[in-house]
Amino acid sequence: MSILIRKALPDDCYAIADIIKHSLGYDNSPALIRNNLENLAESDSDLVLIAEYNGHPVGLVHAEDYNSLYAPPQKDLMSLAVKKEYQHLKIGTALMEQVEKWAKETGRCGIRVLSQEKLTGAHGFYKHLGYEYIKTQFNFEKYF
Repeated sequence: MSILIRKALPDDCYAIADIIKHSLGYDNSPALIRNNLENLAESDSDLVLIAEYNGHPVGLVHAEDYNSLYAPPQKDLMSLAVKKEYQHLKIGTALMEQVEKWAKETGRCGIRVLSQEKLTGAHGFYKHLGYEYIKTQFNFEKYF
């Protein structure tokens, strides 16, 4: 078993689209993901990592700065996804360890995780890693 964690590259867009579709249910185009990766590559406040298992991309994590007027500086976990057949191999844990390391290195006091209500397996995973359930909330968005 060989797990490699590395920074995501624009050419990972097809693998990322596949991982996100099958793990989280989002059907995004590789072109959109490539464009977003290229934009995020310039950002010091974002981290996108790929997990490879025996040379194949099987998981990813994206975290970014969370700044608020009423809370200390943290990181926001934007996505964590591991292909179903590779779950329970500690790949998600390895990805989260890298995010936590990055958060500490950049002076952040913690990580916020927002998780869909239906992803009960993920909730148990986060609790196992020491994350505490705080609240349920509604999320709204408006596209322009």
